Amino acid sequence: MTISVDEFEARHRQLALVACEWRAYGVENPAIMANGVFRRLRASRRPVTLKTFFKAVDAEVAAAYRAQAGQGTIMESLLRTSTSALRKSKATALDRARAVLANLPARDSLLLRHAFWDELTPAELAILNGGTPADQEVRLAGALQRLAAKLPAEFADDPAEAMRQLHPGDHRRN
Repeated sequence: MTISVDEFEARHRQLALVACEWRAYGVENPAIMANGVFRRLRASRRPVTLKTFFKAVDAEVAAAYRAQAGQGTIMESLLRTSTSALRKSKATALDRARAVLANLPARDSLLLRHAFWDELTPAELAILNGGTPADQEVRLAGALQRLAAKLPAEFADDPAEAMRQLHPGDHRRN
């Protein structure tokens, strides 16, 4: 079944906002990037699927980073956005949890970000990754176990909650 870009946008506009925001937090307005995602999908000859959608998201996010990089030096960019990266306080439990997520195998990290930050359902994960929704639930449970094993004690009992707290940005899909 082929779906039009307009119908896909009506169903997945909020997903575009969420996906763009966490991938390029502080780089560009997520609404502007979401518009760009659907503009890319309209310009493409490929059928609109979750896979083509996420390719358009990745392309739009890359374009936003390129545009920001062309706006001056790294120091100017840091001063324009935030000085929080320059803080000298001890790492918080959330900082340590963020580092754990960054150091997980890419397959686990991507699955967790799709499930908790993009808020994809097991059925949507199956479309994106192949397999069945049940396969995705098993993979997700395994990824959460591996995350929990490395999380700081404050988060080890509830790795799903840790993922929700780590979510950058304000937009949520649901």
